[in-house]
Amino acid sequence: MTLTELTENLNTIQSLADNPALTAAQLKAAFDDAANKIKQYINSTLLPELNTAIENLESEDSSVEESISSLSTTLTEAVGNITTLQSNVTALQTTVSGLKSGATTKITIGSSVPSSLQNGEVYFQYFN
Repeated sequence: MTLTELTENLNTIQSLADNPALTAAQLKAAFDDAANKIKQYINSTLLPELNTAIENLESEDSSVEESISSLSTTLTEAVGNITTLQSNVTALQTTVSGLKSGATTKITIGSSVPSSLQNGEVYFQYFN
């Protein structure tokens, strides 16, 4: 079993002009676009494919060896997709920091919101 790759363009912010003439709502939507595409991929594509692989393990119709091989391939591809996503987040961080020329913007990512965020900082939260 092979996983479907995430092929959506996640460079939404990077493709904006250096001084984008967008409304606040449009800019917010642009920032949310990549995360929503990733969420859609995980929930609608990746998890169902992983569930199918797990169901195959539990099924009497599939040999244990085939299921383990399939699951191993699926997990290897998932790790590759996560690496690609991490690279895209890094590129997004670089792009966002460039939008505020002349200013230093702190951009961080993590699974829980830090105890203190200051005005002008950007924080991307991911969920495990």
